[in-house]
Amino acid sequence: MFYAEFKHAAGLDQIIDQAAAQLSEKRIGPHYSKTSLLKQMLELNIAGYGNDVAADALQRKR
Repeated sequence: MFYAEFKHAAGLDQIIDQAAAQLSEKRIGPHYSKTSLLKQMLELNIAGYGNDVAADALQRKR
């Protein structure tokens, strides 16, 4: 909950969206946007789930 409040107050979503808009998209038919993947990876790492099986699966979906 604290991270979500901080993220909103700091405007991190907008910063990530603006930065990701500059990246080229070379994936064919992606299920998730790069911004949503990045946000989820940040949240997993902050929460301490960086070594979690789900985090590993998320990293392979790039």
